[in-house]
Amino acid sequence: MGSRLQVTVGGVPVGGGAPVVVQSMTTTRTGDVEATLSQIRALATAGAALVRAAVPNTAAAEAMSTLVSESPVPLIADVHFDHRLAVAALRAGAAGVRINPGNIGGRKEVAAVVEAARERGAVIRVGVNSGSLQRDLRAMEDHDPAGARHADDRGRRDHRRRRYGDDRDCAGHDCCGGRLADPRQYGAVTRR
Repeated sequence: MGSRLQVTVGGVPVGGGAPVVVQSMTTTRTGDVEATLSQIRALATAGAALVRAAVPNTAAAEAMSTLVSESPVPLIADVHFDHRLAVAALRAGAAGVRINPGNIGGRKEVAAVVEAARERGAVIRVGVNSGSLQRDLRAMEDHDPAGARHADDRGRRDHRRRRYGDDRDCAGHDCCGGRLADPRQYGAVTRR
């Protein structure tokens, strides 16, 4: 099914009739700026319009400012476990962040990421996969494979409560969920 709604990720339109956008992810240590920039440039040359980079530590978060300023395409920070890294990447200019609410912390931590994204007009992609489910949903997964869907629904409700995205914000990333919410166009995103 084609996308009905559209968001802009660092100037790149996604969904809503826009051409298909290729996104890839670096495999370097993000703190190694030269190696990461080399890979970002190679991905852009190969046709990637968006590039995601892992931000697993402070060195990677600190590198984001240089990476963003020298990248030929918008960068998205892929962050797990520490919401402060997501906030730092957004403050460094990342066009968006990909987080897993199941491992980024509690609601307070997710709220801090949402606020940082809102302040900067950045997008949030909420990734859901079995490795990042909240504890109560991980236990459910053994007998109900819909645990990821429940986590996805929970993340959507939390975003709605913070007035960041709505029921139309499904971009269909990861296993069965994923959110790409644009604070300037509440709910104006893609569907699978």
